[in-house]
Amino acid sequence: MDFSEWKVERSRFVEGKHFLAAHCGAVRIYAMKLSEPLDMMLNCLPNKARYQAKIDTFKASSRKLEWIGVRFLLYLVRGLDEEIVYKENGSPIFRQSDVYISISHSRGWASVALCNEHPIGLDLEKKSPQAFRIHTHYMETDEPLWIESQQLLEDSSLAVWSGKEAAYKLLDKEGVDFKKQMKVIDYQRSDGAFTDGFMMMKQSVNATFADTLKVYYHFADEYVITLAVP
Repeated sequence: MDFSEWKVERSRFVEGKHFLAAHCGAVRIYAMKLSEPLDMMLNCLPNKARYQAKIDTFKASSRKLEWIGVRFLLYLVRGLDEEIVYKENGSPIFRQSDVYISISHSRGWASVALCNEHPIGLDLEKKSPQAFRIHTHYMETDEPLWIESQQLLEDSSLAVWSGKEAAYKLLDKEGVDFKKQMKVIDYQRSDGAFTDGFMMMKQSVNATFADTLKVYYHFADEYVITLAVP
């Protein structure tokens, strides 16, 4: 899999919802701004009573919106009402399908990645300078950052943080030290731009995966989305 396989198919407004669909090899990635009311999304889903019973267990309205938003997004793009369950470590899987799935949400955005062939890790992070402020907590001093401007420092820090989150989900292990066990050793931008590219990341978390992973990133106006693949 090379960089050319990360292609943004469309980024547009669909019925008032900011929506992204992209693919990277066998992986399909979808992201949606959760701008619709919770009740509207809930009413669009089959088995509404089952979903209602679940969200009634959540206290925070933001948690309810994110949880329903992921199910609504999946139903929107696949047309199937597929139940998601969780392993003991919190990783999502379909109850009755062998399709690999990874989920992420961040401050009003929901995203999912799907693949028929191999495990995947997806992360979406809303843009913020916070990742740069705390980057010494999850990055070694020799990990690369884009230093041409303060904005690029903030964005590249966010890309590394998100990329490590995506790799963590792919590697499927608990108790990971992001600073010591995952390290960005190289990166590439698309045609010199900072909207798409990939990072090469060394890992000592899970011996069933290669020592070096490829983590793709894509920047949109409001967020960065990253995908880790074996």
